[in-house]
Amino acid sequence: MRRLVLPQAVRSRWTGYPNACGQPYRGEIGLMGAKARLDGQMEEAAKIFLGGSMGVEPQLAALHGTAVPLSALPDVLETLLVERFGARRRSQTL
Repeated sequence: MRRLVLPQAVRSRWTGYPNACGQPYRGEIGLMGAKARLDGQMEEAAKIFLGGSMGVEPQLAALHGTAVPLSALPDVLETLLVERFGARRRSQTL
């Protein structure tokens, strides 16, 4: 089930490789596989990069905070999409 309605497409990039072959720095949202500590244990996680552009004035995305455990990633991305990209939660659009 879709959780959000986006007013326009958001370019995203994902890589699990630390040398960034998936080019997460070039997306409006970029994700890079990482590790994070959760409740004292190391967990699979993702670093989030924001603000990349491949347009007329290309720009590299910047790291946003610390790595996010994958279990929390959907909620973190939902918040970012609402706050930065004008997405609306499904329950708000009915």
